Amino acid sequence: MASKIEIKIRLRGAEHAHRLMEDEFFKRYMKDRFRERYTIGAVYDDAEGELAAVNRMLRVRKINNVDVADLKEGFADQSGFFYGEQWLCRFRGTDTVLADLEERGAPRIELVSPLIQVRTFAATRYTVTLYMPDRVRIELSFDINDNSSARMGLELLYGAGRELISYVDELRKEKQL
Repeated sequence: MASKIEIKIRLRGAEHAHRLMEDEFFKRYMKDRFRERYTIGAVYDDAEGELAAVNRMLRVRKINNVDVADLKEGFADQSGFFYGEQWLCRFRGTDTVLADLEERGAPRIELVSPLIQVRTFAATRYTVTLYMPDRVRIELSFDINDNSSARMGLELLYGAGRELISYVDELRKEKQL
């Protein structure tokens, strides 16, 4: 299990994302270039939406030609701030995924009905690590979906959560997000 603190911000589209990727607001903390990866995947739940009802999301993505399942448990507020837990495992199918995740430390989940695919997604993801003062590390990501919608993510990799929140507050104010 890994604790996860991240913030997702909807952007005004692909052009907006590309402009932000070149912005000095981020570049001053970058040592590397953005890594680019095309991702396809799906979100699963049962027909009653039991996972979503208790703030859980089961997502399957193809990463380097391997299907990987991740279960997120937590909450996101209206500002896009998410705090919770995340577990990952190789996805072998909907009939075994919950047991496979439980073996990795996820809570036991017993659903009334079988898992079904509730939506799919495809996006190009750009990621880079920001090396902030006081050894704080933040993963900056931009997801540009095939329909040209976009969002930005900032995930705390190392350091205090208040540092991420402070940086995002400054970002929102300066860039009017």
